[in-house]
Amino acid sequence: MANIKVITRNNTLYIAGNAYPDGSNITSTSANNFVSIYDSNSNKYIIRNHVYTGIVDASGSALAATAALTAKAINDYIGVSNPDKIIPVDNTALFATSKQGYGVVVGAGDNITTSGKILFASHAGIKLTADLDLNNNKIHSTFINGDVRIEATGTGSVNLDGTVQFKRFNTSNPADIPTAEKGKMYADQNDNLFFGVS
Repeated sequence: MANIKVITRNNTLYIAGNAYPDGSNITSTSANNFVSIYDSNSNKYIIRNHVYTGIVDASGSALAATAALTAKAINDYIGVSNPDKIIPVDNTALFATSKQGYGVVVGAGDNITTSGKILFASHAGIKLTADLDLNNNKIHSTFINGDVRIEATGTGSVNLDGTVQFKRFNTSNPADIPTAEKGKMYADQNDNLFFGVS
């Protein structure tokens, strides 16, 4: 029995090369190790009693670990119960509370690992629900001469719990002394602190 590719792209489910947009009247069911997909628009089976291991994704890997999970993945994508159009490949990621316009990134052990950077587009509601662990990395700005702002709200304070270390400047070299600006401070080579002075 040949493999049948199930691919998601542009809010459309492609089954064996045929396109079925999200919201189509498609129902996937499973029995033992077999999966059937029925299209109630045409009153025809798209797939009937196909072994679940032969229903594969774009890479050729089985879509899910069991026939029941394969049927669930297809139903979650094509049905209105999953507005984010996410097909989980197994039962380790549950998207029952997903909301349109939001993405979910899941990594092993609850860690997010990337080869580059995660870019957040403009969004006023990005909030942490746990402490941010820098793991010996830094917070910095890639904007040219960009500031890094830590800003409390109202009467709140910025609490620095630990030793604060300043970049040192050699005051014996006039070219090395920072430009005097109100509210700024720096340390010299002898750990003297200077506040807004040259």
